[in-house]
Amino acid sequence: MRISEFMLLLISFEKILSSELQQRDRQRCVGAGRKGALRDAQSKLFYILFYLKVYPTYDLAGFVFGVDRSRCFHWTKRLMPLLEESLGRHVVLPKRQICSVKEFMALCPDVRDLFLDGTERPTQRPQKNKLRQKRYSGKKRCHTRKNSLITNERREILFLSPTKEGRVHD
Repeated sequence: MRISEFMLLLISFEKILSSELQQRDRQRCVGAGRKGALRDAQSKLFYILFYLKVYPTYDLAGFVFGVDRSRCFHWTKRLMPLLEESLGRHVVLPKRQICSVKEFMALCPDVRDLFLDGTERPTQRPQKNKLRQKRYSGKKRCHTRKNSLITNERREILFLSPTKEGRVHD
């Protein structure tokens, strides 16, 4: 991501973050209280983009940002919807549900060539046996989560399927 793209995304992310902070039930006004490790909107946006790009474990993210792993979990859970909302304003999120070829051609009329692919992202081995069986991918012999995607010749993601556990086939 270029710096200019980051700064453009930061403008909408800041607006959404400030409106979210104003809507909460608060005992103190915004900005009062203990100062966190991610003090401003820029560092919060950087964290969530870093998390999506690197996809570290919470332990590693906690080490990189100097906080406990539980804090990274809470940041990810809270900041991910805000990022999706700000990306949705710029219409850069891929469509997740297309029911027919006609609907796809209406959304992407200039596309001639399509590329279909499946991706597997490795995850930590789950502690619970039930999850361990679901996420185990026999193909890669590790625990994964999968998505299918459709891209065009310009490498733009046109469709991204919902995330499935490792046992689900592409």
